[in-house]
Amino acid sequence: MTASPTPSVSTTTPPTAAPPPSKKKATPTPEELKDNTYWDRRRKNNTSAKRSRESRRGKEQQTACRVVYLEQENLQLRTEVSLLRSEIDKLRCILYTH
Repeated sequence: MTASPTPSVSTTTPPTAAPPPSKKKATPTPEELKDNTYWDRRRKNNTSAKRSRESRRGKEQQTACRVVYLEQENLQLRTEVSLLRSEIDKLRCILYTH
């Protein structure tokens, strides 16, 4: 009985590319700098984020409804194709027997 050779594992690493840029860490704004413009920006950002999420949910729901509709249409078309193929077979039979 011979021992099977173990696969060699390469210890070399591919050439390294530049590391991805690091994301800037969020630093909280000190209370003394939170004036009316800060809170106005926060409110605008919050409402914008809310609209964006609602829009995304609406698009996802629309896509899901479209998928259901297309699946039903696909089933109907497959059924129709099957019926038409059987009709063709019947007509060929009739044609060849006469």
